[in-house]
Amino acid sequence: MISWDAGLGGAYSDLVGDLENNMLTEHIFYSQVVSGGRYNFKYRARNSHGDGPDSDPIEIVAATVPAQMIAPIITLD
Repeated sequence: MISWDAGLGGAYSDLVGDLENNMLTEHIFYSQVVSGGRYNFKYRARNSHGDGPDSDPIEIVAATVPAQMIAPIITLD
C-alpha cells in the first residue's frame, strides 16, 4: 500500500492498496500536484496475515518547468 500526504504535511491517504491488493498499477494521475511542491510518501506491505508497519516517509519535490535556455555564444579564433 502506498500513502501520501498530498502536500499538506499531515494526514496520509492511500494511493494504492485498499481497493487493489496488488501493485499492478503502474501510474496514478493526480491533477492537483503543484510544481515545486513537496510531497511525502510511505508504503507498507500487505499479505494474508495483514499489514506490516509503515516505512519512513520519503519526500519528493515535484518537478518544475525549466526556464528557457540562453542561446550559447560561440567565438572562433
